[in-house]
Amino acid sequence: MARGLVANTSGTALYTVIEDTAYRILPDGDREEIGTLLTRRGHVGMRIGLNQLVIVDGPYGYVYDLASGAFTQIPSDGWLGSETVEYFSGYFVFIDPATQTFYKSALEDALTIDPLDFATANAAPDKLIGQAVTGKVLVLFGEVSGEIWQDAGLADFTFQANTGARIEAGLLGAHTAKELDNSIFWLGRDARGAGIVYRLEGFQARRISTMAVEQVIQRAISDGEDMTKAVAYARQFDGHSVYVLQVPGLDTTWCYDASSGQ
Repeated sequence: MARGLVANTSGTALYTVIEDTAYRILPDGDREEIGTLLTRRGHVGMRIGLNQLVIVDGPYGYVYDLASGAFTQIPSDGWLGSETVEYFSGYFVFIDPATQTFYKSALEDALTIDPLDFATANAAPDKLIGQAVTGKVLVLFGEVSGEIWQDAGLADFTFQANTGARIEAGLLGAHTAKELDNSIFWLGRDARGAGIVYRLEGFQARRISTMAVEQVIQRAISDGEDMTKAVAYARQFDGHSVYVLQVPGLDTTWCYDASSGQ
């Protein structure tokens, strides 16, 4: 089973991780190995910049140079670990696990991380879980809340929080926050409960799941299923933009059609 999947911007290559091996898949279906990870299980985060593919699996990070084909582990000096990676304004963004801290790479170079290039998302007292990018904003999700950050071009740390925007719902699974239809969709929770699917609208969390769907998800939570292992992806089917969600313990896959709202 694939641990992660990402396509380049031109659609001429697909990159995936299966067990401990990273592959490039060409349009004719040929698959070639591009590198080896130090872990074999668990979902990975994958993002592509102008020159690099970045893969993170929690304790380790890796960079595949799209031009030279070199596959390199991110040096430990500035690397703090991360479950997810985003590409925002030319930087690769990571989250220090189990903290409120996020940090970034040098411009277009994930192999260079300044230990001082970090910031804290502390508008609420919850730890960061995941992140997603839409348009010109980076959304950082905590356990029960979210923050909006933008590239303000500041000298010390280029990103700045939008203090006037706070999302009143957090994230259950780090790999369920996905950009789709000029928005972000995620499996979340708030201070009152968990198991709701949200869409970002005007920096507010809008509930899009139905009561029937929520009952099934919340039953899985009550049964002790680990929601941190929930995953989602976004894609198009016949012109329809679809958010696809897989929740542990369920024998079904849920799909939300952003075009029809169903």
